[in-house]
This record gives sequence, structure tokens and C-alpha cells, in this order.
Amino acid sequence: ALDHQREKAEAEVILDVKRGFFNLQTALALQAVARAAVEQVDSHRKVAQSAVEAGTALPIDVKRAEIELANLQTGVVKAENGVALARANLNRLMGRGLDVSLALASPPPLPAPPASLEAAVNAALKQRPELAALRASIQALETSVGLAKTQKLPSATVRGAVLHQRDSAFTRSPSVVAALEFSMPIFDHKTSLDLREVRARL
Repeated sequence: ALDHQREKAEAEVILDVKRGFFNLQTALALQAVARAAVEQVDSHRKVAQSAVEAGTALPIDVKRAEIELANLQTGVVKAENGVALARANLNRLMGRGLDVSLALASPPPLPAPPASLEAAVNAALKQRPELAALRASIQALETSVGLAKTQKLPSATVRGAVLHQRDSAFTRSPSVVAALEFSMPIFDHKTSLDLREVRARL
């Protein structure tokens, strides 16, 4: 049971780290998109400014570009904050300092999809450590139930002894003492109930 609990804890840590890694990848991608949008609108603003100076555009065109640029720059700040939070969270999950820099490698390729949904479900169930722990509990309880059933019949034990009683200072007379012990084991209903409960959790 302890091995299954350790495997479950390790699987949860690995899953959390993977989520943190992909969350940081997503945040970095959003940051890149936000910065590219700022560069594009800033380029349009410069073109509009040149057109106004040449007399081929109105100042309102420059003003519109400046408003859009300001909005996009706010988006860049939000994206950068998202990257900082994602990086700090990934460092926390890996037990590192929150402000430690990270050099992320490219994400690994996705595995081949299962042949069917049923195959995917079966593979997932086999890899769940908590289910393995429940199966081990069932096996242990079934062993206990089987042992209790084998000990259900009553048992009897006969004990005897020969005693020598002194009648006088010169003679002794033997006497026999016998004892009968009878035991009736009680079936462990709690073990049977525990077995049914664990089976219901599967």
C-alpha cells in the first residue's frame, strides 16, 4: 500500500510539473503574439505620421493608431506578468527559487493516439496507482475472509493429568484429572463488509 501511495504522489508531482511547463510555454507564446502586434501597429502609426506630414492623410489616422498602440501595449504588460507568474509557479513545483531563470527546451512530440477510446480508457486505468492500491486491498481482504472461513468450525481440546495425593505420611493414592476445552470462532463480518466496500470503490 505504501508503494502505491508513493507512486501516486510521484505521478501527481510529474503531472503538476508538466502542466506548469506547458502553461509557461503558452504564456511565452501569448507574450510573443502581443509584442508582434505592438510592432505591427507601431509600424502603421509611423506610416500614418509620414502620410500626414506629406499631406496625404489626416491627423485622426495617427490618433487612431496611437490609441490602438496604447491598448496593445497594455496587453503586452499583462502577457509579461503572465510569463512571470507561470515561471514562478514552475520553479515552485520543481522546488527552486521563484525568480530563478529558466531555459525551456522544445516540448516533446505528442505520442501516437490510442487505437480506440476503449484502449485509451484501459491504459489509463492500468496506470492509476490508486486503483492498484484498491486491488491490493481487495486481495488482502479476500485472503482474510478465506482464512476466517477455514477457521469457522468449532474445535475441542482435551487435557489430562495424573495426580498423586498423599493419604497419610506413608501412602499415596493416584487420581486422574481431565479438562475439556471447547472454542467456537466467530466469523469476521467486518472484514467481509470492508471487502464489499473496497470492491464498490473500483
